[in-house]
Amino acid sequence: MAHLQKFTQADYPKLLMHYERAKDADGNYHKFKNQDIDLSRTFLNYNVADFQTLPQAEFMDKRLAQLKIFKRGDVKYLCDWIVTLPKILGNADERKFFDAVFRFLAGKYKQENVISAYVHKDETQPHMHFAFIPVATDKKKNIEKLCSKDICSRDDLLKFHDELDNYLTDVFGYSTGVRNGATAEGNRSIDKLKRDTAVKAIQEKREELAAARKEIDDLKCGDSITPIKEKRDVVIISNADLETANNALAKKNLSDKRLQEAKTEIQKGVDYRNTIFKQGKENRKLQTDNAALLSEKARLQAELAAMRKILTASPSLLDEFERIANLLKTIEQAELRERQLERQRQHQSQAEM
Repeated sequence: MAHLQKFTQADYPKLLMHYERAKDADGNYHKFKNQDIDLSRTFLNYNVADFQTLPQAEFMDKRLAQLKIFKRGDVKYLCDWIVTLPKILGNADERKFFDAVFRFLAGKYKQENVISAYVHKDETQPHMHFAFIPVATDKKKNIEKLCSKDICSRDDLLKFHDELDNYLTDVFGYSTGVRNGATAEGNRSIDKLKRDTAVKAIQEKREELAAARKEIDDLKCGDSITPIKEKRDVVIISNADLETANNALAKKNLSDKRLQEAKTEIQKGVDYRNTIFKQGKENRKLQTDNAALLSEKARLQAELAAMRKILTASPSLLDEFERIANLLKTIEQAELRERQLERQRQHQSQAEM
């Protein structure tokens, strides 16, 4: 329902472009990761933080200049709470929901640190990007500093959904479904959950494999078996020694079976993980290609609309285009005939010589 992402100085500029649906140098909408954007609905997007009059990048430069910033490559300059509209709410409650979420987040992280709060309605499900600068207070020097760890710690994230759910319940008078099974373990994307599940399964099977190997190593068959009586090609042993030998053999066979099962499960886990990675790569390529096609479709539709506008304003223009095309065709035919006559004259001249 809601998850947090953090970005470094090198990453956040493209996020700002994605939030406001800015276009790149080629005139295409900037996308983050692999979102499937429906350009025909982009005009429905809006910014809940409409009090922010400065462009996003300009606001960030101004606010960051007021903070103490540690010179490290891993410092997070921007945090983004992505909050999705619960399916339990209808379109009539959409703006009320996002306004309430904004008030909650702005109160939590202070409005003077809010960059923007764009609601995207041109993707699968309406959601809001609450983008803010993670500002904390340096208690020793009593100054503001850039530090996401202080205000977005693990403890804060674990209780975040409960706090948001309680706030929204007060607003709506009933639970909006913010707190659910998907958020119980914190903020993890679906792709990461799949990878973590595969890795965890592999690790469990490796532990089982190690246990099976240890069980084989620990098998005790006794130092020796003392025959009671020996005959040609026959050795008679006690019942106790026979039972010990049978137990050892049974344990070894069982351990060998568990060993093979563990190896098979580990390979399945590895294959599953590789399949996830491959599918993710293929999906990203397909969605990138789809975005390019949508962009080209939008460009052609714009050109067609412009042409229709021209033709509507000048109905006789199409007739004029047709007249010019026929004239050009007549000229081409005349030029072709002239070239043919010229070749005939040249052949005739050569024959007379």
